[in-house]
Amino acid sequence: MARAMEEKEEQEPPRKRRQLSKFQVPKKSGKTEIGTAEACPILAPQASQDFEALDHETDSAWKETGKSQRTLSRLQSATEETAQQLPSLSSSQDLLSDQTVHYTLRLSTSCMSWKWLRRLPTALLCQRDKKDLSDPVRAAALEACRANLPCLLADESKALAWLSAIAASLSWYELEGPTRTSGQDEVQDVQEWDKAYGSLWLLLQQGALPSFSIEAERFSVLVFGEGAGTWTSPADGQQTKPTRAEPFAILWPSSRELRSMLQENRVYFDVAPPALHQQASTAELPKSSAGDSGCAGGSSAVVPLVEGGTSAENGVPQATRQDLLELRRDGERAKTPGDGEHDFKNKTALRFQGSWRVHLLLNALRQHFLGHPMASAVKMPQKLPKLLAPASFANSAVKSAQVDRAAHHPAGNETGGGEFFAELRGRWFPSQTRKFLELLRVIVPKFSCTFTSPLRHGPGSNAFTQLGQRRIAAVRSEKDSSGTWKWLFDVV
Repeated sequence: MARAMEEKEEQEPPRKRRQLSKFQVPKKSGKTEIGTAEACPILAPQASQDFEALDHETDSAWKETGKSQRTLSRLQSATEETAQQLPSLSSSQDLLSDQTVHYTLRLSTSCMSWKWLRRLPTALLCQRDKKDLSDPVRAAALEACRANLPCLLADESKALAWLSAIAASLSWYELEGPTRTSGQDEVQDVQEWDKAYGSLWLLLQQGALPSFSIEAERFSVLVFGEGAGTWTSPADGQQTKPTRAEPFAILWPSSRELRSMLQENRVYFDVAPPALHQQASTAELPKSSAGDSGCAGGSSAVVPLVEGGTSAENGVPQATRQDLLELRRDGERAKTPGDGEHDFKNKTALRFQGSWRVHLLLNALRQHFLGHPMASAVKMPQKLPKLLAPASFANSAVKSAQVDRAAHHPAGNETGGGEFFAELRGRWFPSQTRKFLELLRVIVPKFSCTFTSPLRHGPGSNAFTQLGQRRIAAVRSEKDSSGTWKWLFDVV
């Protein structure tokens, strides 16, 4: 019996494996099985398409998930890198790293009103020598303390010294550049402006001015001397401290024509390093100016040759480029096909360090402003630049900050409180900004300040400090339980 069953099993063909899908098309054979494509010719194509669409959607979903994960990973990495690149700012000394002239300040606190800023004596703000006050000015200052700041009356001498320092940080001196005309008055105005321009450099060398600014139509120059403070250099991490013998100047923004004019007139400068948080441009900028390299003109750029033996830059013949440069110098908007965004990225900051370099810069700019003959000269501006300084100079007029608003925002609940704020408009050099905020700590235990400046003053002017291509947008100062002042910075 057992032997018969074994013979029967040997005669039976082997069973096929179970199919994975009932709609799978079997191998060619003479049979038609149930559930195959041949057995269900109407439903099979639609079912196959459904399964294919489902597989495609599944694959697409997995791909999108993978892309999202990779994108999130890149964003996290970029955020971590940006956090590592942000400078470490923790004291009022770090306010000097922002080398811009601020135009507006917005003060905010929950402790007291800012209306006392509006009631400062005008005679105190407009007096040139705020250390030696006359009797009427002293009386007006003490009266303002009694009416608005009675907390300072414990020591009248200290109160007067504090008010004088506040007034000094809220005032500046300026001379508006005259517009060129053909009249006799224009000659006298230009002569007065020229005298004021020369006095700025002399006063800075004597230590009477910590800094001054030259605001032209297309660029600004900020010169630092003794008393301007210290900041950290991003290149080597060393502390930079301008002095009378070693001043420091920043020109921003610089155009290609302006750099060419400075190079042709042997004005030595350093080009700002590229920002760490931006991609480097494909075209490399020269590291230094004329005189720092062995080639003529000091330019390290390689100019290729085009057919016909004429030199070209970005594929544009040199003769055509010279014609376009002449149009630019005449004030026309001319751009070569190879400029693109490269010309915008080249509007970088220039550094002039040392008495000789700063002197050469100021002398070359004076010849440019007055229209004197010089090599590769850019077209003479129609209006001479404005001169600004935190202290008095020749032919200057004293100005004081204006309080546009001083109000109170209620908290919106029954407990009271709220926010006192004030908006001030004027000019603040870095040393004045630091001094003003440090003085506010005498009467306000905590406050915040927001800064705004025009585009001509930043953030490119910070390229040689630890801020790089960033700027300080706001700062908050408060005293903790241990009596230590903390400074929190908002860098953008």
